[in-house]
Amino acid sequence: MGGQTDHRPALTSAPDSPAEKLAARRRLAMIRLAVGGPTFMILLFGLVIAYRVAGRPLGDRVFWAVLGALVVGFAVYAVTALASLRPRRRARGE
Repeated sequence: MGGQTDHRPALTSAPDSPAEKLAARRRLAMIRLAVGGPTFMILLFGLVIAYRVAGRPLGDRVFWAVLGALVVGFAVYAVTALASLRPRRRARGE
């Protein structure tokens, strides 16, 4: 209280150079991939557990519809994360 604090850079400061921006974008994409896989597995496990607790058969249409939606959603998520890892192509004339 009332003491001196050391000067630290703000956490919201944006990277300055293009290389730093690329590194930050790639880091974020890797985090998205690292978080997305286990989240997908937890969702699948939760779906199976929910069906078991509800006493419903695992092969009915609703189960396959929900499972299909989960798989498609994860596929879109993974493709966008992988696409953000690729370097962006510059437009012609730049």
